[in-house]
Amino acid sequence: DVGERNFYWNWREHRSEAGGGWVLDGGVHYADLMRYHVGEIKSVACEVRAFDPIRFKKAATREEPIKVDVEDTVISNLVYENGAVGQWTSVSCAPGKGFSQHVIYGSEGSMDLGAGLTLRGKELETIDQLVERWKNSISKDEYEFFFPCGVTSCEATELWEFGQAVQGKMPIEITGMEAYKDVAICFALYESNVLGGKPVSVADVEADKLNAYQKDLNEMLGI
Repeated sequence: DVGERNFYWNWREHRSEAGGGWVLDGGVHYADLMRYHVGEIKSVACEVRAFDPIRFKKAATREEPIKVDVEDTVISNLVYENGAVGQWTSVSCAPGKGFSQHVIYGSEGSMDLGAGLTLRGKELETIDQLVERWKNSISKDEYEFFFPCGVTSCEATELWEFGQAVQGKMPIEITGMEAYKDVAICFALYESNVLGGKPVSVADVEADKLNAYQKDLNEMLGI
């Protein structure tokens, strides 16, 4: 994701309150998707920069500037445990032409998470078409599991699952440990940057063997 965001976004702009910039705040969800779609990430190598330390309360006219101290640029390479490789770029200080591309490439084609599936020599199968094909491939019981009472809203089914878990009727799908692993990937990017962009092991970040970036934050929080 590359573009420009120069409006002041309250606590998110301060490392002592947010822990990091957008690659942690929103990026943790991308980390989760990377694990879900491709597999566990073994190591990362990353460069982090804060090219523009100013945001504006009135962004349209660039008035009321406020200093911030989180990064606005993260460019990283990822190595997965299964041998796949990936690239994760997040830039919010790039005026002019921007782009947002989330694509997985395989041996037979590519999956654009915003558009759909394109196999070699074939036309695009859109997300809606893929969803419809999948719905037609599952049993009535499976359909009821994924869409209780026919409800297809993601937010509604998420709340339904939470309610079921609270009542002890089913385990929650995304546990605290899953979230911990997602956050560890984001912090691994920061840890790599502290080491000059050298590759770091995500497992070492999970185990708190690498915490140079986090050390002062942990001390401030008494962790």
